[in-house]
Amino acid sequence: MGVASSYATISAGLGRFLPTRLVGVGVAMMPQGIGRSPRALRAPLGDGHGHQRAPDVLRRCCALPANAVRKSATQITPSASRAAPGSVRLPEVQDAKPPIPARPKPATPPRRSVSPLDRWLIPPDTAPQRVADTRRQPMRLSALFEEFRHFLRVEREATPRTIQTYQWCFGDFEAFVMKQVGGTVLVTHFTADKCRSYQYDLASRGLKTASIRVRLATLGSFGKWAVRRDKLGRNPMDALTRPRKKARLPHVPRWEVVEKLLVPSVAVRERALIALMAYGALRRSEVVGLDVGDVAPDFGLRRVLGKGGHEASMPLPAPALAILNEYVRTERAGAAASEPLFVVTFRMKGCTRSTRRMSGQRMWKIIKDIGRRVGIPELHPHAFRHACGAEFLRRTHGNLRAVQEHLRHKDVQTTTVYTKVTQQDLQQQLRVFDNGGEENKDSRPSPQGI
Repeated sequence: MGVASSYATISAGLGRFLPTRLVGVGVAMMPQGIGRSPRALRAPLGDGHGHQRAPDVLRRCCALPANAVRKSATQITPSASRAAPGSVRLPEVQDAKPPIPARPKPATPPRRSVSPLDRWLIPPDTAPQRVADTRRQPMRLSALFEEFRHFLRVEREATPRTIQTYQWCFGDFEAFVMKQVGGTVLVTHFTADKCRSYQYDLASRGLKTASIRVRLATLGSFGKWAVRRDKLGRNPMDALTRPRKKARLPHVPRWEVVEKLLVPSVAVRERALIALMAYGALRRSEVVGLDVGDVAPDFGLRRVLGKGGHEASMPLPAPALAILNEYVRTERAGAAASEPLFVVTFRMKGCTRSTRRMSGQRMWKIIKDIGRRVGIPELHPHAFRHACGAEFLRRTHGNLRAVQEHLRHKDVQTTTVYTKVTQQDLQQQLRVFDNGGEENKDSRPSPQGI
C-alpha cells in the first residue's frame, strides 16, 4: 500500500523518531530498542489523545487508497506538517521507499519527409500494388472495332464511304449478338459459333447472296486485323463456309429508253443528271460531288472525285455538253466556282428558304420517280452507268480497253461483264443460220475431199 512518515510527540517533551510502515491500517515495522507504547500504536489509528495525536495529513492518508497516499506524502508542505504547539519538528523519514524512477520513453524514429503529393490520391508510404490486373475485364468488341476504323483511315487510307459501310455492317452484327447475350458484347463473344449463327440469321431474313458476302467479308477483315495485332488467337471467320459468288447480270435499260428521257420536255435538272450518268458513266456520289467550277463548256468535266478518292477528268460527247451547259446557264447562273453544281431548296421555320448540296439519297428518289413515270419502276441511278458501258462496248465493236478507261475500272475483268449483256449483237450474228448459211458458204473443196 503506501509509505507514510509520522511525527509522534511523547509526554516528557523529548521527541524520539519512530518510523513506521503502514500496510492497510496496521504497523508493519518499528525500529528496535524502543518501547512500544499503546498510545504510540493507537496514534496512527486515530484514537490517541490530543498531545499524542498524529498530524491530520497522516489520518487522511490512512483512509485513502494506496496511490492517493503516495500523492499526499509527496505533496506535504511545511505549513501542513507543522507540529502542535510546544512540539519539536523532526526530520523526514530516513527509511522511506525511494520514488519509482520514470520509465524512459522509447526513442521515436526520425520523421520522414512529407511527399508533395496529395495523401488522398497517392499515400507516400504505401507500396505500389497492381490490383487492376486481377480485376481486368475483357475488352468491349466495339472498342476494338474503333481501333480497326483508325487502321482503315490512317494506314489503308480508306474513304469515308468505305468506313461507313464497314461501320454499318459491324453494327448489324453487334445488334444480333447483343440480343443473344443480353448485354454488352465483349471480345470473347466474337467466336465462330456466333458468326455462324449470324450467317444463318442473314439467310433467314431473305437477303441476297451478295449482301451476305459483303457483311461476312467485313467481319473477316476485322478478324484478320485483330489476329495480326495479337488481339485474337485466331480469326473466327476462317471456320465458316461463305456462300459462293453467283454470276448476276445487271439490269440494263435499253438505249432507246435513255434517249427518251433526254427530250426537252423533261426538266433541265433531271436531264442534266441523266446525261452525266448515261454519257459520262458517273456514279451517284460522283454526280452530287461536282462543283460549278468543275464544268468545262468545251470539254466536259475538269475534275471528278471518283471511287477511292481518285480524281480524273471526264470528256463528254456533244449531246451531254449541250444539256449540261443549258443547266448551268439557267439554273446556276451567277454561282461561284466553289458552290455545288446540284442543289436542293427547302423551307425552314419562319417561311425562310435554305439551299444546300443535293445528297445521294435525294438523287435516288428523283431517279425512282422518273422510272415510275416512264413505266420502269426498277430504274435506279447505277442502271444508267450499266447502259453506258453496254452501249459504248457495242459501238466500239468490243473494245474493252476503251470501255475500261471510260468507266474507270481498276481491273479489266470487271469490264467483261458488259460483254454478256449485248445480246442484240449476238442475235445478229446468229442470223447466219436463218437461211441455211447459203450466203457465207465456202465453195472451196476440203483437203480430204469430203
